[in-house]
Amino acid sequence: MDMSLTDDDKQWIQQVVAASEQRMVALITSVKESLEREISGLRDDLTARLDNMSASLDRQDGWMKTGGRRIVVVETWAEKVDQALELKDRQIAEIRQRLERLEAGNRPDSQPDTKI
Repeated sequence: MDMSLTDDDKQWIQQVVAASEQRMVALITSVKESLEREISGLRDDLTARLDNMSASLDRQDGWMKTGGRRIVVVETWAEKVDQALELKDRQIAEIRQRLERLEAGNRPDSQPDTKI
């Protein structure tokens, strides 16, 4: 038995190999394009999420800065109120001392206290 290939057999094998090669190229190209679309979609999704996170962090930063400024304003106000209260306390103490001196000066020491 002769096992040699005829020209028709060789041509048929070349056609099958060429067709298989074309299908493989088409499959690989299709997978590549699909991966590119998938990666692009993931990139868009990631970009949107990062944008949302950035906006949220910007808002929180604004709140922290605003809160810090408000705290400074409240501390300044509290210091002014403390100083004003301290001044009023001193003034009241001085008035009390003067009143006590006046009351002591108008009362002779020889007379007993008439309060019961």
